[in-house]
Amino acid sequence: MRVLIINNEFPPIGGGSGLGSYYLARELAGRGVKVTVLAPQGDFESLPTLPPEVRFIPVPSWRKGIHEAGKRGIFWFLIFGGIRFLVLRLKQFDVLIYYSSIPAGLLSFLKRHRREVMTLHGLDVPGRDSASFAMLHRLLTPFNVRTWRQSAAVTTNSENLRQSALRLTPDLPIEVIPQGVDRTMFYPTPFREKPQPLIIIGAGRLIPLKGFQYLVEAMRDLPPERFQLRLIGKGAYEADLRVMVERLNLHDRVKFLGYHTQGQTADLLREADIFALPSYGDSFANTFLEAMSCGVPVIGAAAGGALELITHGENGLLVPPHDAQALTTALKMLESDPDLRLRLREAGLATIERNYSWETYGWRYWELCQRIIQQRR
Repeated sequence: MRVLIINNEFPPIGGGSGLGSYYLARELAGRGVKVTVLAPQGDFESLPTLPPEVRFIPVPSWRKGIHEAGKRGIFWFLIFGGIRFLVLRLKQFDVLIYYSSIPAGLLSFLKRHRREVMTLHGLDVPGRDSASFAMLHRLLTPFNVRTWRQSAAVTTNSENLRQSALRLTPDLPIEVIPQGVDRTMFYPTPFREKPQPLIIIGAGRLIPLKGFQYLVEAMRDLPPERFQLRLIGKGAYEADLRVMVERLNLHDRVKFLGYHTQGQTADLLREADIFALPSYGDSFANTFLEAMSCGVPVIGAAAGGALELITHGENGLLVPPHDAQALTTALKMLESDPDLRLRLREAGLATIERNYSWETYGWRYWELCQRIIQQRR
């Protein structure tokens, strides 16, 4: 079987979409599939090397930031990625897998292939983070939805995102294939029963959608000597968050650590006591998986894909979206109850072991590709 993977984001940039395409290439190659990847060149220092049998076709790229392509970056990929795509002989591939229907999926209008998989990841679905992409979606929704309907299969990384897509295409079959976590990189260290201070980690793109503003606000009502917050990531919202930190006089308790590789992030997570990501719109945040795999209790907002991963009081805590006071209460509860932190830690580790691996992710896409090939024959 020969597979072409197309993605405008590739590790370490782009979060879940980039990681998904990277590990899918690795897993498929491990099953004997001949894999080609068309994507911007990424920095692979933080990840295992791609197998030598994976062919990589680099695309010139421009990015707004390490975590963010921006509208200009999307346009850049459509132009230069489109040129590379046009010169490819598509008949050599049995299946094409587009990571995100915008922008990668739009290349399908340049040249058609009978066996295409469109995998949706969040911002390519109208209505997700509409403040950032409202205009883009108004222009592209008819073309975007058409790419879904023309595909042999459509997948999402969460049921929450699937339901968002079904609001536009209620009759369209969509398969949910959750992503995984690399447990050789994200592994736990011994539990800290009485840490002083308690270290809270938040990780992801610094954009309003992630809800870090509520986490910063929650720090205002926590004892300064007992709680420290560290934010991993970069993004356009960082300047606003820094202003907020200064306004609340939290500069000695909230640290901006900037961009870190996957390996560096894993080391920082193992030093943490709590992971908090109060995102109010993520389809599925891989950072929850990474924190759980490192044995760190997690707090999420009761919205989006977090509802599928976190069962409140069992393997994590859920708070209402946009609620800084609820975050404060949850953080105080975990600090005062080491037994609860330990229970959440163990249940989180069990959740990862039971349900989330890149091996399972690769197997399910391998099975999907085989099914498509048989159906088209």
